[in-house]
Amino acid sequence: MRYPWATSGGCGLQTSLSAFRLLQRAAGWSPSRWLLALGIPFGLAFAIVTPPLQAPDELKHLARALAISEGILGAEAIVDGKPSIRVPQSLVALPARLGMDLQMHSERRQDRARIEREFARPPELFPRSWRALPSPYSPVAYLPEAAGVAIARWLGLPVVAFVYAGRLANLAAFLAVTALALRATPAHATTLLLVALLPMTLFIAASLSADTVTNALAFLWLGLAWRATSAGPPLAARAVASLGLVAAALGLAKPGYAMLVAIAFAVPGSRFTSRTRRTAALAGWVAAAFVPGLLWSLYVTALAPDELVPEADAGAQLQWIATHLSAFAGVILASVVSMGWLWLASFIGVLGHADTWLPAWLYALQPLVLLAAAVADGAASPLRGGRRALAFATAVVTAVATLTIGYVWWNAVGDGLIRGVQGRYFTPLAPLALAALHAPRAKGLPGMTRLALLGFAVFALVIAIMRVWARYYG
Repeated sequence: MRYPWATSGGCGLQTSLSAFRLLQRAAGWSPSRWLLALGIPFGLAFAIVTPPLQAPDELKHLARALAISEGILGAEAIVDGKPSIRVPQSLVALPARLGMDLQMHSERRQDRARIEREFARPPELFPRSWRALPSPYSPVAYLPEAAGVAIARWLGLPVVAFVYAGRLANLAAFLAVTALALRATPAHATTLLLVALLPMTLFIAASLSADTVTNALAFLWLGLAWRATSAGPPLAARAVASLGLVAAALGLAKPGYAMLVAIAFAVPGSRFTSRTRRTAALAGWVAAAFVPGLLWSLYVTALAPDELVPEADAGAQLQWIATHLSAFAGVILASVVSMGWLWLASFIGVLGHADTWLPAWLYALQPLVLLAAAVADGAASPLRGGRRALAFATAVVTAVATLTIGYVWWNAVGDGLIRGVQGRYFTPLAPLALAALHAPRAKGLPGMTRLALLGFAVFALVIAIMRVWARYYG
């Protein structure tokens, strides 16, 4: 005699075993595969759910990407004493048509009908008006989204579609380059993966931000540098050139992060055929990281753009720092004490126009998850002894450089605090700082442990998507 309950119990057991086997297989996935498996759906969700122009400075970035897609790499002309480009009037009017009064007004919602009407508009790239150069960053930071905008232009889509085309192109570039970094690195891959899957990191990756390319290039630089630092035969010329190319692109994207090149000094002499070749390679990597970015900065400075905020004076601020080094150290310390929690929160994820917050408990738990992963994720790490100290010092110096740049460009001369800096500016250096914390005898993360950590990352991303949806449409 057959009992229904026995049959159903057997089916339940079989289902449980199948699910367990599936988890076992997933636990063996490579970090790059996990990045694509999670980054694609959640990145697409951020790109689609976030209304147009509701990520930081998207209108400025879109105007710059459009100009680059048309071959305008810098300023077109000096108009009324300002470096300027010509921007379609339809693009200038886009915020008003969408209802741009949402920014920093979390009680207001996006009218979806406005977005639908924008998609029904014909493409209008003329007439145009002169506008001050929207962004001082080099074209490197805009190449993916400029390609996306170029495709949208070629298809004859309305300007609102440029937003989504640029976002999707940025997301694709971020995932592709970060996947390369995860494939390249011999260690700390889970730590790097978890930073790449933070709500803030993935939200920015699916926006028009110039930080998308910067973050991806920083991750790739670290992955390649860690591989070069590991034991092995002398580096091939292609490996040396690849490091130089990535260093140059990173320094061009945002010069402050060129300081990450210092980790290259951890590459042992055994990876070169002679001491002369090691010296030449290190000099080449440093030059690649700093010289192109410096040349672009000199070009921008020669254009004499307006200060980013009215009370700032970059030249006077640099002079003040040079003559008040101890006072500036006090400014940094006071800023860390006063704004450290805000920086931590905006590193984990304060979305939208810095007005869409996640639950407070997530800001407390997510750093603990990152720290736990970093401590245990040390198998085959090349960062031992003095190299660990160099890694941590490189992360600290890069953080100080980031704070100094923010102080110079966004603050009144001698201000007592560094204002305008956000936690997401520390994303490029976070994997390096975390990797330096690994336990000396760490044997790596077992597959199921890594799966649990990724489960928390998924949980955080689900909450982030829900918060963005509720913020704009709830």
